[in-house]
Amino acid sequence: MDVIAIEVCRTNQNFNDKRSRYQPAAGNVNVTLPLAWLNSNVTIQKGRVERYWKASRWFNTAPVADVRLTIRHLRALFVLTDTDYANFGANHLPAGHEYFCRHRDLSQITHQDMQRFVKGMALMNHFKRRP
Repeated sequence: MDVIAIEVCRTNQNFNDKRSRYQPAAGNVNVTLPLAWLNSNVTIQKGRVERYWKASRWFNTAPVADVRLTIRHLRALFVLTDTDYANFGANHLPAGHEYFCRHRDLSQITHQDMQRFVKGMALMNHFKRRP
C-alpha cells in the first residue's frame, strides 16, 4: 500500500509534533482500517455518495472485518503557514519522504501545477523509466 499523508499545520509547534510521527522506522509500518470506517460514507465526484471501501477501488467485495495493510511507500505533505514555510525552506533540509506547500496551495489541489506536484510524490517517480 502506498500512502500520501497530508498534515495541515497551523503553528510551528504543531508542525514539529506532526513531523515527528513520520520519521522512518526500522521495520514495517502497518495501518488498520476499521470496518466501521470502511462502511461509512464519503462524498465523491458530482456529489455522489459511496462507502469508503467501494470508493477506494481496492476491494472487489465488501470487507467483513477490520483490514490491516502494510505500508510500503509513505510520503508526508506538510501544509504550512507562509511564515513557517519560508522559515523551514530557508533553514532546514527536508527528509526524503517529506514534501511541503503553503495553506493557499492546498486550496488549489485541482490546479495542474499542484496536481504535478502531488503526482511527483509517487513511487514510480524515483525511476527515470518505469521498470
